Amino acid sequence: MTRRLDFSELKAKCYLSIEAGWVSVLSFWTGHEILSLVSPSYESIGGFWCMVCAVCILHPFIRNSIDAARLRLNASLLGFSISGFCCFCFGYGYVQMLIAIALTVFATRFFKFYAGTRMAATQAGIVMVIGIVFPHFTPFLNLATRLLETIAGLLIGLVALGLSYQIRVRKFQGVKTDEQPPVSNEAYN
Repeated sequence: MTRRLDFSELKAKCYLSIEAGWVSVLSFWTGHEILSLVSPSYESIGGFWCMVCAVCILHPFIRNSIDAARLRLNASLLGFSISGFCCFCFGYGYVQMLIAIALTVFATRFFKFYAGTRMAATQAGIVMVIGIVFPHFTPFLNLATRLLETIAGLLIGLVALGLSYQIRVRKFQGVKTDEQPPVSNEAYN
């Protein structure tokens, strides 16, 4: 069964596609600039991480996007806290990365923060990977720049969502029609 595409739906799809592009470019540039202030030769890492944080919260409905931003921030803070502890106590290395990620996953399970497991573990992992690849980054500098990039990416994503809501491209909440359902966390419970 085929469905006719009306003009307003086509306009929304075009806008959301362009939005993903400009959010990606703006967030990459912002993260790039954040890291270039501290370490000019590695600024692409900052741009990449900021872009990931911004694009990951762009959902079809505002409510889903706000929930995704809240989840990303909470999981990031947990991952930063645990990986920061590991960096300060044990330094950087593969064993330290294993410990940081394992402790992060354990913490999400212990506190029943199942939805944040992958995000928190990813944050812990990226902090440790950056430390392994660039050992001259102090743990404080590593954590501070990742946190700034995460917050900047989330803010850029939220501004984009606000704009699309104001011009009535996105609804606050609604029924998803052509989107895939969210990945279930049942396997992680």
